[in-house]
Amino acid sequence: MTGVALAPDQTATAVVADMTSSEALTRDAEAWDRFVATAPSGSYPQLTAWAEASEAKGWAATRIVVDAPGGPVGAQVLLHRMRPGPFQRGYATRGPVAAVIDRPALAAFTSALQRAADDLRLSHVVIDPELEPGDVERWLGELGWRRLSAPIQIDRTRIIDLTAPEDRLWSDLRSSCRWSVNKARRSGYSVSDEGEAGLEAFGALYRETAERVGFEANAAFRETFRAFQRRGLGRLLVARDQDGEAAATLMLLDCGDRVIERYGASSAAGGAGRANHLVKWEAIRASRERGMRRYDMWGTEGAGLAEFKASFGGYERGYIGAWELVTNRLVQGAFTGLARIRRGGEARALPVSPAALRVTDVATTAPDGWDARAVSAPGGHVMQGTAWAEHRRSQGADPRFVTFSDGRVALVILRHQRLAPGLVATCRRGPTHGGLSGTELAGHIAVLGDAMRELGARELAVDPELDADDGYEAAMDALGAPRTAEFQPSIHVMRLTFAAGATEEGVYGAIQRTTRQRIRAAERVGTVVRRDETGERLEAFGELLVERADALGIAMRPERGYLRAWRRLIAAGQARLLLAEHQGVLAGGLLLYLQGGMHSTAYSADHAALRHALPGTMHLVRWTVIRDALAEGASAVELGGVDLPGHREPPGAGEPNHGLYVHKASFGARWVERTPARRLVLRPGAAKVAMARDGLLGLGRRAARVVPGRHR
Repeated sequence: MTGVALAPDQTATAVVADMTSSEALTRDAEAWDRFVATAPSGSYPQLTAWAEASEAKGWAATRIVVDAPGGPVGAQVLLHRMRPGPFQRGYATRGPVAAVIDRPALAAFTSALQRAADDLRLSHVVIDPELEPGDVERWLGELGWRRLSAPIQIDRTRIIDLTAPEDRLWSDLRSSCRWSVNKARRSGYSVSDEGEAGLEAFGALYRETAERVGFEANAAFRETFRAFQRRGLGRLLVARDQDGEAAATLMLLDCGDRVIERYGASSAAGGAGRANHLVKWEAIRASRERGMRRYDMWGTEGAGLAEFKASFGGYERGYIGAWELVTNRLVQGAFTGLARIRRGGEARALPVSPAALRVTDVATTAPDGWDARAVSAPGGHVMQGTAWAEHRRSQGADPRFVTFSDGRVALVILRHQRLAPGLVATCRRGPTHGGLSGTELAGHIAVLGDAMRELGARELAVDPELDADDGYEAAMDALGAPRTAEFQPSIHVMRLTFAAGATEEGVYGAIQRTTRQRIRAAERVGTVVRRDETGERLEAFGELLVERADALGIAMRPERGYLRAWRRLIAAGQARLLLAEHQGVLAGGLLLYLQGGMHSTAYSADHAALRHALPGTMHLVRWTVIRDALAEGASAVELGGVDLPGHREPPGAGEPNHGLYVHKASFGARWVERTPARRLVLRPGAAKVAMARDGLLGLGRRAARVVPGRHR
């Protein structure tokens, strides 16, 4: 099997790599730079200067080098942590590098990456070596690499052979190009290597060019130039007119015997005066005088730019493009989904515009129509509504009404904690998620986390009422958002979904016979179910809840804000209190949330002591809920949960709440698993301080959390 053939400019005498052991190349930065500078596929992004410059963009770097039959092969891999999670993506820009790139070398490098992936928490690695198409593409495919649909760096460039005499180089310029160079000289333009002193002029021209042409100016050009210049590898040429005004500029970077024209810019006046032609010719000529062997114009993208560069001679060279190796398929898949949401997907249409998903507004008062989007819409919840926001505001919290660029919304509650830095952000039962996949919802949460971090939050807790979704779980794992303590005793739910055209008679007939008998028994003894429109008996209902919670070992104290919240929700028409009474005696009750097109049981309880005398009380209450939901056009009724902390599966015989499970199932309800609560750490340092504070003060339990076993 043969290695990759060298291009015409890669003569054997010029490109024999500095053969150093893989251990030394991994450890020694200078040895690595020598290795890159002399390797056939070595390029400036593999030099340590590029790693230093990339730090300004949030990238770290490591070197992965391994011995192969043809000598060492390796790459400087840039690492970017996909915050706020612990995982990283890797990008071996223009790697790998070796004296010989053949299949054994690629196999050794691939194995080394896979071994390093766990320690580095890599989800995937991208490479785009300066290798021409051919056998190497087949080898990469056989080794598990996948070609990306679009290149990251340029995949075609134009190179000038500087070993030719200067007069030959000049004659290789097209006549129109030579005329332009001479015109610039006659107009009084001159070119000099200004070094770091020219950065201010470079920046001004670069920004002007970006605005004129329509690309985003690269803010890291200063760091790039300084990192390379410190190593004697950077030059900054500036063409100025007779008045000293900068008109055109080029930033040149060296890698071995090659000069790369990394950045260039010109003013409109400089272009008209042909200063851009002059500065490029002087760059070519001066590079030859310095003993360099190749001049790389770095890209031929765009017909106009390609034609301009072709006028200076040279030959084109193409590369194989970008290739990806997935080292953690679950994490990489989740982040691919998130990236499609945040930058616009190409595999399928997402419910966001092609522009990046973002937060467009964070308000302290609710925008018009908030409850229609946050509560009534599919995926909505009363704890995302204005009534809940005002309740939390009355407790001293700071509600924020967040709107995304796709029109979806989220209510976030911010609160301070004594002696702890930063804010705690909580998005109870949100964001709203109707029509979103689990991965897409995670994308909204990631964007929401970014917005909350900017407001000073150290963490964001979320617990959307989302049916179990593997994509959501994988995406939240990839974000580094671990499961956290639940806000409510139950996570999962018993749900009765109505078929299209369902009737009261049909639904009643599908209920188990023994349950229908209990409903009739309750009616025979005179139990009646009524709506408490004003919440006059909320306190009495709360006492029933405490009785039931104590029997299950759950701490439940409605007087701690619950009653005030329920009153607000009832007044807003977002909650309904149903009471079962017998001759004025409260026998049972149920608090219902009206949200997301469903009627959802929030809390229910009965007097255990009255069950024998008043049979079927809760059967009649639940049937009333079902009958009302049908009449009001709801899509489903949720009869509440039956799982408890430590018991998250459907309860079996002899387990707590087994009787309640059988009771709810008898109405035709089915067990539906939901996603757990998650906590997104936004400011790790502040979160560690807060954790230490909780340990010292013993205040590490959320006020709204229900903790089993505290009150008995």
